[in-house]
Amino acid sequence: MKKKTTKAIGYNVSGYDIPSTLGTFAQFYAVWYNEINFTDQEKELINTYLIQKLFDQKFKVLNHGTRKCNIKKLKSIYSKTTGTNNCGNIRMKVAVGEIMLGFRLENQKLLDKGHKDMYVVQAFINKDGININHASRGANTVNYSWEYTGYSSILAEVYRPVGYDYFEHTLPRGAKVKDYLKFNYRLLKDFKLTAKWAKRNVGSQSNPYKNISKLTQAEYLETEYAENVYSWEYGDKEFIKAHPRFTKKYMPELYSSVSEEEIKNFFKSREGQISANKSVSSYGLYYGNN
Repeated sequence: MKKKTTKAIGYNVSGYDIPSTLGTFAQFYAVWYNEINFTDQEKELINTYLIQKLFDQKFKVLNHGTRKCNIKKLKSIYSKTTGTNNCGNIRMKVAVGEIMLGFRLENQKLLDKGHKDMYVVQAFINKDGININHASRGANTVNYSWEYTGYSSILAEVYRPVGYDYFEHTLPRGAKVKDYLKFNYRLLKDFKLTAKWAKRNVGSQSNPYKNISKLTQAEYLETEYAENVYSWEYGDKEFIKAHPRFTKKYMPELYSSVSEEEIKNFFKSREGQISANKSVSSYGLYYGNN
């Protein structure tokens, strides 16, 4: 009989896929909680199950011989002995699910866990608002950096009803969320802004930064590393749609450069649709809050 395994090709299923799915499902469930046609008894069963499963996520290192991220040392992310998934996207997906479901179910303990998990991820955003974990990903530096910016505007809409301006939130190393988004807008215009970190090739040995380091911005946009990352041909529409409240407040000239109707009808972008990494739309939440 063939031995069972929890490992898929290139992935650790129990360590990557399961918590990722739990996190994104918790986000989706929290948003559509009142619309899902379950009985009170069925919801109680699901609530109990989800809460327990989220609490079970301890984010152990996935690679044998590596250790957890050291949030006290920013540069520890470069060490080959650090398992960067421990402080990366898996934890972020779960954290946002915990926060959203914590609010929905008025579960303070779950909300607290979400904030603690998110702190670990944000500890690797430096004083200039650059996520070093994402910036260090070799030729995929922009890919990693861009998509997860969506969570900033998702959380801004989640906190808005309780009167908290998340864009003004100070991250562990001193930058504010608004600084993080401003940098990532600039990165879309100049991929070399993360060069000093990207060359570390953290988790990207098969896609090293040298593959794009000597290219111009125009040449980079023609490579596979820029493909399906951002709707480059539509200018700033994707950024505005991903971060409508942010651009309206902090980048008013950019926001007013495109009509709200154009943004509303902009479907070429992946933003505004669910994905494997975030199952709710920042624009959808913005539209709902308004």
